[in-house]
Amino acid sequence: MRRSAPALVDPGPPSRVMSLERHIDVLVCGAGPVGLTAALALARRGGLAVEVIDEADVRAGLSYALALHPATLRLLDELGVAGELLEHGLAVDRIAFYDRSERRLELAVSALGGAFPFVLVLPQSRLEEVLIAPERAGGACAIATA
Repeated sequence: MRRSAPALVDPGPPSRVMSLERHIDVLVCGAGPVGLTAALALARRGGLAVEVIDEADVRAGLSYALALHPATLRLLDELGVAGELLEHGLAVDRIAFYDRSERRLELAVSALGGAFPFVLVLPQSRLEEVLIAPERAGGACAIATA
């Protein structure tokens, strides 16, 4: 039995529809920290035209990702955004682990050395704001919501 094609649904205002009026090399699905970092890296390092799509039309109000580890900070530094993130975050150079009120272990992140001997804590929304700034990718990256 042959099915009929589904009825077309009005996609809403043009700002909520991905634009195919320009050439894109890569389509990234998801405008969270990982998708935005991937898009920025592809645009800046690879010189690719990138479009990011996300079903949400507003950025995260909650922080699901709030700590950036040294290796992540090195990558973000290569992309030119670590400095700005450092201005907005809190550098934590040691982490203590407790069992109820008893301190069990202390991890000195600073002992790892390197350019970023700490974990940077900041809200996910701030991270996304820094990654999404239009001047970051020199116009090679666009974001659309579904």
